[in-house]
Amino acid sequence: MEAALQVYLDRVNEIPFGSSVIKMYRGATDQQAAQMKQERTDLQVFLRGTKSAKKELKEKKPAMQYHHFEEIWNLCERHMVKNLSSAYDFALGTCYEAEYNHPICQRGRRADELVLYTGGPSVQFLPLPVPDPKRPWRSKECKNCNGFCTGHFMYLEKVVATGSSDLPAAHTYPPNTVIKKSLKKAQKESRDLNSGDVEELAKQTNLSTEDVEMWVTHLDSVKKRRQAAATRKQKSARQKSNDKVATTGNEFGRSLYMWWSRVL
Repeated sequence: MEAALQVYLDRVNEIPFGSSVIKMYRGATDQQAAQMKQERTDLQVFLRGTKSAKKELKEKKPAMQYHHFEEIWNLCERHMVKNLSSAYDFALGTCYEAEYNHPICQRGRRADELVLYTGGPSVQFLPLPVPDPKRPWRSKECKNCNGFCTGHFMYLEKVVATGSSDLPAAHTYPPNTVIKKSLKKAQKESRDLNSGDVEELAKQTNLSTEDVEMWVTHLDSVKKRRQAAATRKQKSARQKSNDKVATTGNEFGRSLYMWWSRVL
């Protein structure tokens, strides 16, 4: 394998491709890389594994892996900034609780607050998008849009100056998450999103109604494809189960036939 990798790199690296040159870099294959790969496998079990798989990991690798993962996870949970979109935003903040096993928190609060830059906001500041009340959706006074205005967000300098980066006012979730939540609610009520729903979603996300309808169509098609895939999987599982029962029945029939043949 090592020789094959080296031959491939020698032949492909630095060859021209269009107006550029292909650059290839060899990944790590040493003992440490193998160990990290195994740790990643164990971490996936810790995060997404079944109860039995997690129990087995805890019993077989209690100190080396399980408790190590558990300590990091608990530290993350205690310091994670809540109410953010987990798919796009991840932020940790200091709690300054001395009893927690974290050096920075144990030292307590600083006399001078840490800032992002000189004269700037605190490091706790999150530059989330905040809707501009002076340039709302369907604004008739917007000088930035030629035609229909779908609304704008405040410039970062203005957000910092006015302190308007509080989570209730900011858009903490991306448009597709907001639209998906509304679509699920409508589907639970056994109805489709109407024009009023689409317009309200457009106002919430600073999008045009056409963009919202595109997202609705896309999310609905994704759901249908997943449902179809799940149905095919269930059908395949039932078929395999039926085939197994039929095979067992045939084997039993043949055994019974051979037994009666010997008896008679």
